[in-house]
Amino acid sequence: MKGSTAGRSGGAVLGSGRAGVGGGAGERKNGGRMGGPIRLPSTALLILLALLVAAGLAAGFPQHPQTASEAAAVAMVNGEPVTAGEWKHELQKQRSSVIAYFRQTYGGEADGDFWEGNFGGETPAAILKERALEAIVYRKLLLQEAKAYSVVEDTAYAYLLAEMERENKRRLEAQRAGRPVYGPLQFSEDDFTEFYLARIAVELKEAMASSGQAVTEEQLRQHYEQIKDPLFRQEDEVIFQLLSFPYRSGEGMEVYRKDRAQQQLETFGQRLERGEAMEESAAEVFAAAALPPETLAAGLHAGVAEAVFDSRTARYYYRALPGLYEWLNGGRQQGDVSPVIDDPAAGRYVLAAVLSSSTTGYRSFSEQRDNVRKHYMEGALERRLNGLRHGAVIKSMPLYHQMAVE
Repeated sequence: MKGSTAGRSGGAVLGSGRAGVGGGAGERKNGGRMGGPIRLPSTALLILLALLVAAGLAAGFPQHPQTASEAAAVAMVNGEPVTAGEWKHELQKQRSSVIAYFRQTYGGEADGDFWEGNFGGETPAAILKERALEAIVYRKLLLQEAKAYSVVEDTAYAYLLAEMERENKRRLEAQRAGRPVYGPLQFSEDDFTEFYLARIAVELKEAMASSGQAVTEEQLRQHYEQIKDPLFRQEDEVIFQLLSFPYRSGEGMEVYRKDRAQQQLETFGQRLERGEAMEESAAEVFAAAALPPETLAAGLHAGVAEAVFDSRTARYYYRALPGLYEWLNGGRQQGDVSPVIDDPAAGRYVLAAVLSSSTTGYRSFSEQRDNVRKHYMEGALERRLNGLRHGAVIKSMPLYHQMAVE
């Protein structure tokens, strides 16, 4: 995060010290010159090692040594390298989804030659590489934009891993001091990456909003038109009849078989759709069920009642009968008949038939302008990243093609 200095040196480590991809020809095992190793007295050697370790810790480097193979570039995103260490980790994350895709699409199984096999013109290894690179490209673009807004100081994967080690250290110290630790005590690489990027995205949205990013009145009006149906539509006024059929008493006793009650109401609904009157048909339903309405009406909420759904009553239905709320709020017309809706809290099924409806429209743009702008800015990051992705310069390096998937 901003203010951190870890991982900014080339000595910062990428990955967990696992063997890298590609050759390590540039590594010198003895650490000396070509003419032979330099031999130091043991005391001097220990002092030198201590100084090097102290310098690394002071800089906030991760504690795993970076190998040349892990630092090798697999691709470039706007001139910034995707290293082999980051690449291998992302390939491992994407493996299961690629296997599942080929199993579901082609019936392919991850046997010995699976990754280089040809399935309808697609090769699992190629798809895996494409998905892994796309995921890393998105991460790079997010971090590059965050750096432009001074939310982070570095975009390298080594910097992210340094942040993980620092966060894990902070959590251990908090636990030892008896302070609360929310979430895991120690993050894994996968979990921290998601946690870190989500936090960066939140801070970047705030930075973009506070930067006074220009948005025209025309853009806001267009956005209002796009979102008004789900967000600013006022509840229609719907007058309807509601049939209640209990299958459980207030004391929790079953008064009627639930499956049979549902079946009878579904048949009843079909009769209503053919134009039969609810009161007359309902009387037949209760009589067939041997549940007289005048008896059930005392405490078991059985029978037929007329009700109104509008801006005043919508909240009640939203809380008490969410299934009925969703149906009534869906642009109902006269003659519409609802599906059978369970009301488990009251131990009953309900079924509604619309008598009349009228549309009240939307909350106006002028009334909701601030909310429209807020919603617009919430989506600004996604739009920005989509634009950046369209214009991103992505170059695959030889290692991208050379590396085999196993």
